Amino acid sequence: MDGMLPVSQSITSTSVDEYVTGGLSTLMQSVLAPGASEAPVTSTVLPIKPLMLGKKIIEWNNMTVVKEEDNTVYYDVYLNGEKLELSGKTYIGAMNTMFGPVYEILQAAQKAGADGFTMTYGEKDGLKELVVTVNGHTYQYLEERNQVLIDGTETTECVEPPKLKDGVFIANLDMMLGYAGIGIQRDETNHIFNITVQ
Repeated sequence: MDGMLPVSQSITSTSVDEYVTGGLSTLMQSVLAPGASEAPVTSTVLPIKPLMLGKKIIEWNNMTVVKEEDNTVYYDVYLNGEKLELSGKTYIGAMNTMFGPVYEILQAAQKAGADGFTMTYGEKDGLKELVVTVNGHTYQYLEERNQVLIDGTETTECVEPPKLKDGVFIANLDMMLGYAGIGIQRDETNHIFNITVQ
């Protein structure tokens, strides 16, 4: 190996056949010759440099904690060209999915003439629940449950579970407005979520 000094040792062995009686040897089998090894030589390989040489040392007493910034992308919601004033914010969440105050938006769509669905909003077992009925099919959305229950038997994943934020039911808008048959479009340049009701 590079940088390692060679090491060797000599051992002298003597045949023990003539010193064996009854299967046991009466003579030491190997003898180490005195003075066989030379004195150690000083290594010429440089020692490893310390890893932190010339680096700054963290002084934990002088640390500054920086508050995490909100880097969420928020959208304004427009219904047939008019901006809606909503209780909760609409934003891009997991997997580029739009989340917002779904119940308020569905109410506004019904007031604007969307009549292809009915809905109920209330509580079930202490959790907020939104049920949308379209063409004889029901879509049940329950707070903190990561699935939409379809027709009471089937489920489908919904990216993030709906949750209450400051008392407002925030849920997956793409999914629920799609189930309700409402047209949606995103303007990613101007951060506008357009809803169309005819």
